[in-house]
Amino acid sequence: MILYFHGGSWKLGRPELFKLNAQHWIERGYVVIMPSYRRIPKFCYVDMREDLNGILRLLPQILEENDWTSKGIVLGGISAGGNLAAAMLYDRTALQDCNFSRDNFKAIFLLSAPLDLSVMKKTPVLKSFVGKPFDVMITKASPISYLDHDETHPILCIHGTADGLVPFSNNSFIRKCGSRNKS
Repeated sequence: MILYFHGGSWKLGRPELFKLNAQHWIERGYVVIMPSYRRIPKFCYVDMREDLNGILRLLPQILEENDWTSKGIVLGGISAGGNLAAAMLYDRTALQDCNFSRDNFKAIFLLSAPLDLSVMKKTPVLKSFVGKPFDVMITKASPISYLDHDETHPILCIHGTADGLVPFSNNSFIRKCGSRNKS
């Protein structure tokens, strides 16, 4: 099963706009679930984290009802969705609070995902997503802050050098992962 989060700068987009992405995987035999999440400007990272936690609480039931427990989950996301997918996997405290085992996740792929928000321009979109107090919340909303040295999940990060919204300097996440995930 692939759990895929849509992009859209945390303010645009919805799963229906990413049907072609899902179709590619479905044609190859995968089950794809594309959840939605609340968006800015009305909501911020704290609200989206609650949405992620709600998904984590529902996943065991979905896996059990469909006999998918032995197959595991591949997490993925593009842009803002990649940020949320990474937050779901790497925030171990949230996983524990939701009583969800990281072992259910088999791998993660991130496409142009903002993973280190501290290197991004402090735009109104970023400020709206992060919430207040900004200096505290930017760390909580940055998946890189949750990355441990003992990570074992395979990760595929794809990020171009000409992305106008998410700078290539986000590749510090990739370098941090690369030291432990070479094969």
